[in-house]
Amino acid sequence: MTADTISVLIFLVGDKSFCLEIDVIDHVISACAISPVPDTKSSIEGIINVRGRIMPVVNMGSKCFSKPIPLALSDKFIIITIEKRYLALHVTDTLEILTLKKTAITQPDTILPGLSVISGIIQYAQELSLLYNPRKFFRNEFMEASEEEPQEANHGTALEIH
Repeated sequence: MTADTISVLIFLVGDKSFCLEIDVIDHVISACAISPVPDTKSSIEGIINVRGRIMPVVNMGSKCFSKPIPLALSDKFIIITIEKRYLALHVTDTLEILTLKKTAITQPDTILPGLSVISGIIQYAQELSLLYNPRKFFRNEFMEASEEEPQEANHGTALEIH
């Protein structure tokens, strides 16, 4: 990758493609059981434990379309990290990593001025894919997650009840 290129991960929410810059993606895992948490934002499905780290799961159907995608065994979780905070993004599938020239990305201000949650628009497989600005697009989820310090899983500590 050079200064005039950008690498993005293309992913599906339902049958619509979207993308994120690689630099915020930690890794991708297969979907797993989600523990529900009460009184959270509608886009947060619950929490999961990934390698000893507990993190919220964002349903990208709720986030992109205001309609959650149901959890399926074939789904993926994209684990992102921003400023030492982790989120798992529930998506239908991940497709590929593309390296693009920055000039191939349409700037959103040329189409819809003030749309800060989008970093760009790219042409992918005969459709347009939105390139999200994760710091702004997931601002509410990170604000909710930051109300508590990040939690490490507690393995094997007994709870005494008297």
